[in-house]
Amino acid sequence: MTSAGENSLTGQALTELVAQRLCAADAAPLVGRYVVEAIIGEGGSGRVLRGRHAMLGFPLALKMLSHAHAGSPEATRAFIREASVLVQLDHPGIVRVLDAFEAHGTFFIVMPWLAGATLRIHIDAGLPFGADEIMQMAEEALDALVAMHGAGLVHRDVKPSNILIRPSGRLVLIDFGIACQRDVPVMEGERKFVGSPSYASPEQILGRPLDGRSDVYSLGCTLYELVFGEPPFGAGDIHGAIERHLHDTPRFDRVPRVQMGDAFVAWLRSCMSRTRMKRPDAAAARAVLRRIVPPSLDEWAVPRARVTVPMPVFLGGGQASGRV
Repeated sequence: MTSAGENSLTGQALTELVAQRLCAADAAPLVGRYVVEAIIGEGGSGRVLRGRHAMLGFPLALKMLSHAHAGSPEATRAFIREASVLVQLDHPGIVRVLDAFEAHGTFFIVMPWLAGATLRIHIDAGLPFGADEIMQMAEEALDALVAMHGAGLVHRDVKPSNILIRPSGRLVLIDFGIACQRDVPVMEGERKFVGSPSYASPEQILGRPLDGRSDVYSLGCTLYELVFGEPPFGAGDIHGAIERHLHDTPRFDRVPRVQMGDAFVAWLRSCMSRTRMKRPDAAAARAVLRRIVPPSLDEWAVPRARVTVPMPVFLGGGQASGRV
């Protein structure tokens, strides 16, 4: 009898083989429309491919579900759900979906090619952010969340590796693989907790129905890491992080890496309240933030120049992975 682990390895090998064949110079365009040029990202959930439209020539990113998951109803539902979530949204801070289809024994999502690097890559490379940049990123992220929550959706995995920084410095929210409808109970048989423990809200950890304030908490944890240099409850101990999100209060008395001012820190503290009822939703959080940011920044039209990471990336796994 073949074990689940062996099936997974076989599925991963098949995915790699299909991806390499799609990149071959003599390969036929996928579903007659998409020419695949290179593998640009890979992980347990699949591959991300760079391509172009066969007739029109514009660049694309294609996300391919691993064959190890293509036979799983839960995994395929999550993958298709990501496409169905994104196709509802039209916002410059949210990655768009152009197409979705089934081919070669698995599923594909087609998105615009977005050059840049995730916020996680910037942080791990030690690239500094100034106070004005952090405030601008906070507002841009909240703009995207307001649009998403207005459509009745919750991202459930806002964290540095799911925030893409374009070469212009503008922010795009990516990887909607575990997004869900707001206020929907966890279905029987579904994992109680889905997400990334270092950034998940208490109600998400407990498996309760979520609204947009859960994403505000996760964004707060992300901004806390930018200001203080590490996530609020550590980055290595999964179970410890979960317990501390449920029972502890983040330390705001430590020396920050970036001086943001008392008003911003008070605002951040409110976004990270353990009690959901005391936490602002994205629209309210944005309104308060705009009163903190100097008026000159509201009208600031000069793109933020960031150090370019050598390999342009568009990564998203459709699962809670990477840093806990």
